[in-house]
Amino acid sequence: MAEVRAVSHYNSDQHILLVGEGDFSFAASLASEFKNAPHLVATSLDSFGYLSLSLCAHMHTFGNEFQQRIRCSNEDPAAKVPVTFRRSLKQMEEAGVEVMHGVNIRSMVNDDRLLHRRFDRIVYNFPHSGFLEKHAETSNAVIKRHRRLLSAFFNNASKLLRPGGEVHVTDHVRLPYTKWDIENLARSNRLQLEACPLFKRDLYDGYVNRRGAGAHWGRTFPIHNAATYIFCTA
Repeated sequence: MAEVRAVSHYNSDQHILLVGEGDFSFAASLASEFKNAPHLVATSLDSFGYLSLSLCAHMHTFGNEFQQRIRCSNEDPAAKVPVTFRRSLKQMEEAGVEVMHGVNIRSMVNDDRLLHRRFDRIVYNFPHSGFLEKHAETSNAVIKRHRRLLSAFFNNASKLLRPGGEVHVTDHVRLPYTKWDIENLARSNRLQLEACPLFKRDLYDGYVNRRGAGAHWGRTFPIHNAATYIFCTA
């Protein structure tokens, strides 16, 4: 029997579904710690082709300057995206992680690949519904957009849990993010808050939180005021 290895809220014996992965560095962090991770399913909304083309497009957009940063810079996190993406894929493959692309959290309960699967942990780190032109994160339109995304996620996730399973959402606990009212969105979808510990990124070796869109694509953002909302079925 394989040794059960753990990191923070997760262990290698759990059936874990990660959604909304970007460069898959969080999934790779768990995979690296678990060593053997056949129960870990890591998913992204984008297809593999789109992710690869997106990386190439950003490299092309920045041109020689971007290429130079990839070769030489240890300072600009955006320059490291292609490198971390490739490294993440390698680490996941070595640990036996199941990787799925094109998984939409708004309808994943009907995804043929997940239709008959159930999980002990479903994890969504720093959810974001994208940007609206000429609207700041503080605008009501953007806040409503994020709330709709999370409501759909909770509705789907609650149906994919095993008995005793948990849904984890990590996000900022400051304005304007607290206006998303995550706890009540979950409650409306038959989930109740069990705990809300601070998120400690240093527990996840190799994990880099990145912006997935916009002018600052690929760059990190401050997460010192972040916590993991842990929900169980009501």
